[in-house]
Amino acid sequence: MNLINTHLHLFPKIEARDILIYANNYCIQMNNIGKDGYARKSFDINKIGIKSGAFLEKGFLSRFTYKNIVTVGIRLKEYKWTEKFIKDYIGFLEEKYQQSSLSYNKAYLEYERKNYDAAIKLLQKADYDDLLLNLAAKNILMKIYFELNYIEPLEYLIGSILALLKRKKLDLIYKNNYINIAKLTKRLITLKTMTASQRSYLKKKKEIAKKFIEESKPCSEKKWLLEQLEKIN
Repeated sequence: MNLINTHLHLFPKIEARDILIYANNYCIQMNNIGKDGYARKSFDINKIGIKSGAFLEKGFLSRFTYKNIVTVGIRLKEYKWTEKFIKDYIGFLEEKYQQSSLSYNKAYLEYERKNYDAAIKLLQKADYDDLLLNLAAKNILMKIYFELNYIEPLEYLIGSILALLKRKKLDLIYKNNYINIAKLTKRLITLKTMTASQRSYLKKKKEIAKKFIEESKPCSEKKWLLEQLEKIN
């Protein structure tokens, strides 16, 4: 980070952008395998990229970069900074992506702040033409329904997610990720809605569910699933 801070200005903007992207990708990879401190490094790199203008291409900020910056900020609970970033930089996205990107990223922030009603309204009013953004929005809505114990709409939503994944072409890494999340959430619903007479089996079934979650790959919501499993009693 010290080298980037000290020498980045010496490079043309295109090369500076490449340096930051490579450094950021490395941090993401390290964070994904559980190395401590790399989410913070990624956050710092993002701030440099924004402040220096290196992340802008022909004056525009990629909607994917915008979403990634928000995601890292939220993971680090930098809520005030992230809220300001969402507001200040939405105008740098191409106009056709602004409404959907704004509603999704604001909804994600509101979800993490536990402002579920605000998050639901934002997710429901947006038109997500982009399949991955659509799935990400449905994923947040699924987590909200589960945490609020809205079982019937949750089961309907999971069915619609699985139907969408079956119908649409998508890279396997993304498709399998969302299939795993949906199916594991269904498993948690089964545990959560067990009758009193079934409760004697709960401990054993939780152990089995935990093993399924831990062994599922890919699964970007593994931490959330394990947290929700622990709460079922």
